[in-house]
Amino acid sequence: MKSLPSLRFSLTIIAAFACGSPFAKAATPVFESPVMSSTSKRRLVDVDVAIKGAKELHLVVSDEGDKTCDWADWIAPTLIMKDGTMKDLTELKWQSATAGSGKAHVGKNVMGGPLLVDKQTYAHGIGTHATSAIAYALPEGAERFRAKVAIDDGGMVRAGTPSGAKVRFYVYTEKPADFPKKASESQPKYDANAPKLVPASLFTVPDGLEVTVWATSPLLFNPTNMDFDAQGRLYVAEGVNYRGKAGRRKEGDRIVVLEDTTGSGVADKSSVFVQDTNLAAPLGVAVLDDKVIVSQPPDLLVYTDVNRDGKFDPAVDKREVLLTGFNGRQHDHSLHSLTAGPDGQWYFNQGNTGAQFTDKSGRTFRMGSPYVHANGKQAVDPSTIAGQKSDDGHVWIGGFTARMNPDGTNVTIIGHNYRNSYEQTVTSFGDLFQSDNDDPPACRVTPILEGGNAGFASADGKRSWAADKRPGQDTPTAEWRQEDPGTMPAGDVYGGG
Repeated sequence: MKSLPSLRFSLTIIAAFACGSPFAKAATPVFESPVMSSTSKRRLVDVDVAIKGAKELHLVVSDEGDKTCDWADWIAPTLIMKDGTMKDLTELKWQSATAGSGKAHVGKNVMGGPLLVDKQTYAHGIGTHATSAIAYALPEGAERFRAKVAIDDGGMVRAGTPSGAKVRFYVYTEKPADFPKKASESQPKYDANAPKLVPASLFTVPDGLEVTVWATSPLLFNPTNMDFDAQGRLYVAEGVNYRGKAGRRKEGDRIVVLEDTTGSGVADKSSVFVQDTNLAAPLGVAVLDDKVIVSQPPDLLVYTDVNRDGKFDPAVDKREVLLTGFNGRQHDHSLHSLTAGPDGQWYFNQGNTGAQFTDKSGRTFRMGSPYVHANGKQAVDPSTIAGQKSDDGHVWIGGFTARMNPDGTNVTIIGHNYRNSYEQTVTSFGDLFQSDNDDPPACRVTPILEGGNAGFASADGKRSWAADKRPGQDTPTAEWRQEDPGTMPAGDVYGGG
């Protein structure tokens, strides 16, 4: 995070984290909350401090734990003026605002949903995510600042248990001496002598198999997906610009091609197939003959390498948006990898951020979901289409697997209501298996029944599984609705994935 500019008349609110505050002690806070976590019995803490004569107000939230789920809310932030009147702080325009994940919102939580604390909705407030700093210019005559601070309900629970949320709130009337730097400025430089890999000896494999290291950085960086072509070259999708690291590589993310040119069993060459500012942590790449299919929400892209030289040249090669309308750009519950089946058709999947897309046959599919995320509404708000029929006459929910012709016609949904199936595999008999691997302790590998409902959300797409969990049910049973009619078997539930 870049240092905030000098504010002549400014108010900044910062929420700080406990494991070593990143802020210098030169400026003294006029308010400091106790450490607040997902297990704290006291959900709301009152703020009421004198700010008479101050020209700046800094609202700060710091991370006191592992930097996850730190949804921080400033509820009803109010200035008490000299004449006794009250001014809603959210009616003022802040001079700067930063958040450790997502972005700060007025009247909404960090992910764009309602400000919700202990099941009560608040219309006025600011939602952010630690580490956060918000700066305002104070109007003349402001004498007190009042608010309530809390962890939003959206950050309190993960996988049916208390999350790792843990924060502290501060109020300053002058800018703290040191603010966290932007992710793009705080990345350490590449260290050629740093450890580059997990020792292969730590992997356990069946008899007859072995694990060896084939490629390391700097041949590739932060791979999200990979696929071999017919020549044995490995195409890798990179996610250097993922979420909080967006902008770290200003030229955009890449699809790189790795090769073993000597037959030594180790990659020794890396080249760039394509780099584009539109590529922001694409989560899928597939190579089928001369076509490179890239999953980059909101689009499913097809690059045709006309001259087959392993490099995309817009003067020679072709780029096509095959399908569009997928939520989840810069989100992992989004459009994932594509694979080909023995039937000559293409198979792909999407997480439960939802989608609304039209295939090349002209049929529109509405994939509604109760999971509404700030990065999951680019194409459509999935909660507004939950329960609506698609043009094929069916109601489809959440994450899904689809089959289609290579030209994008005749899309068929073959499984739905997943949380976040990352990839599917198709056997030589045409049977499909998917890995829904994002929610311990209920991650699993599942055979997909044609048209099967995995059960993560309610049948109308309005409620997530936790809303319908019954007494005595463990998380895997409730999450995949294994005691409810109409849901397919969960498969191999292996825990964390």
